[in-house]
Amino acid sequence: ESIGLLHRTSRGWLEIGVAHLDAPDLGDALTYLRRSALGLSPAGFATQLIIPASQILYDRVWAPGPDEAARRAQIRAALDGRTPYHVDDLVFDWTGEGTEVDVAVVARETLEEAEQFAAQYKFNPVAFTALPDAPGFAGSPWFGASRHSRNVLADGETVERDTAPLTIVSRDTLRGDSPPTDPEPDPPPAPDPHPAP
Repeated sequence: ESIGLLHRTSRGWLEIGVAHLDAPDLGDALTYLRRSALGLSPAGFATQLIIPASQILYDRVWAPGPDEAARRAQIRAALDGRTPYHVDDLVFDWTGEGTEVDVAVVARETLEEAEQFAAQYKFNPVAFTALPDAPGFAGSPWFGASRHSRNVLADGETVERDTAPLTIVSRDTLRGDSPPTDPEPDPPPAPDPHPAP
């Protein structure tokens, strides 16, 4: 297992570095990642924590609404007993507008542990998300703002979910690299329909 640092670009999220959790010098590796982040944003930075898919339950549940409050209550009822956790100890997101919706569910303690770890190494976590990992779930799951965000954001500032799915891109994609191609030769001139005598 590992921890990666991604940097937002106009085309997606670029991987800057990786620290392996079983590395004997994990602390040094995380310090290096933080310095890399500061190198990209000297004035300071904040992070969204991407929760691994292995920690997320994806499911489809009956939740016809008709409004958001009713749908949330219906999802809570549907999740009761589906995990080892009490429903109050779960955080979920959903997509869909029909009688059934696709949900992404994570234990609250998982978010708390991730936040504590990131804050310990001064990565300034402000929110939780995940990579799209379920065919029926549209976009990236959003598990809300962190408690630590109050220490990072300015007064009145809030963190909002990204509308576009989280996409990791390569450096080649950012450079727009593609094999060079030779320009096509100009076509031969058309014959003059009125040749000189």
